[in-house]
Formats: sequence, C-alpha cells, structure tokens
Amino acid sequence: MSVSVFVRRFVFSLKKGHIFTTKDVLRFGTRKAVDCALNRLVKKGHIIRLTSGVFLFGDEMTPLPSPMEVAVIKAKAFGKKVTVHGNDAAQQLQLMQTSDDGDSLNLWIDGSSSSFKYGNVKINFQSVCKRKMRLAKKGGPGLSLAALWHIGKRKVTRAEIQRSLPNNTLERAKLKTKLENVPQWLSQFYLK
Repeated sequence: MSVSVFVRRFVFSLKKGHIFTTKDVLRFGTRKAVDCALNRLVKKGHIIRLTSGVFLFGDEMTPLPSPMEVAVIKAKAFGKKVTVHGNDAAQQLQLMQTSDDGDSLNLWIDGSSSSFKYGNVKINFQSVCKRKMRLAKKGGPGLSLAALWHIGKRKVTRAEIQRSLPNNTLERAKLKTKLENVPQWLSQFYLK
C-alpha cells in the first residue's frame, strides 16, 4: 500500500476537530511522501493546515483551536513542554503593567527558542532554564518566584516582593521550600 493510503486511513480514523502533527504520520513513509499526502488532503478540504506541521481534521465549519492549544500541541510533538512566560506571570501578579499585545503569544519552553505564525498571532517560544520552568509550572508561590526572577535583580523592589507574598501560612511554607530553586539575590529577601 502507498503512503497516501496509510495517511488517509490515519486521518479518517480521527474525530472531527482533532489536532495532529506531521510527526504523528511520519511512521507511514518518507517526509516527502507524507508531506505530499497531507498537502493533497488540505487541497481537497479534508484537513486544515493550522501552522507548519500542525493540522486539524475537519472542514471550514469546524471550530479552530486557540493559539495556546496549537502552541502546546506543536511543543509536545517535539517532546518539549511550555509554560506561561515571565512577563505574563508578572502581569497576573500585578508586578508589571499589562501590555495589550494581542498579536503575539509568548511562552517559556524547555528547548530551543523559536517562533511561528498561527493566523494573525505570532507564537514565540523562549528558551528558559529548567529551574524557572519548574517554578512556573507549579503555579502558586512558584509562579510568583519565577515572575520576580524574570523581572530581574536590578528591577525588583522590596514592595513588589511584599506584594507577591502569599497571605496564608501554608502557601508561605510552600514558598520557602521553593527558595532553593531561585538565585541567592532573590531568596535572601524571603530569608530575612
């Protein structure tokens, strides 16, 4: 059987609205043959190309996924994880003013920095160290520490650190356990 037949079988076995990547179908043949088969399915209207290497099984009536969903799928295809960007975390905690940049989505990734377009939105993956990723992924006190770390030593003030402190004692205890993951300049504020 040809690569095209295997790719079609795979695609038509999916539920309408399912997102998949080129990597999901590469097991059926060479990159060139898979790309040709996917391109034919796009031209016939059976699938929608969301961005490079990411497809949606459906037609023009199928609701499109959010930019965040596409970003997570694309990162997962390469074995990477994404999390909220430090700027967004700082804005959530009201440590920075919000910027109204609806044309881009910035995320931290545990791999190489890259970017791609999805519709009118530019999705930027910014490489970040594993310690920051771990803090941001945990949420809560870890997210506030990641946000402060992102703002940086020269810009963080005592008032911002006070504002980021959790109110209840359980959350404060959790914060203290995460201090081993932050630089010394940041942990010293909490240890005083």
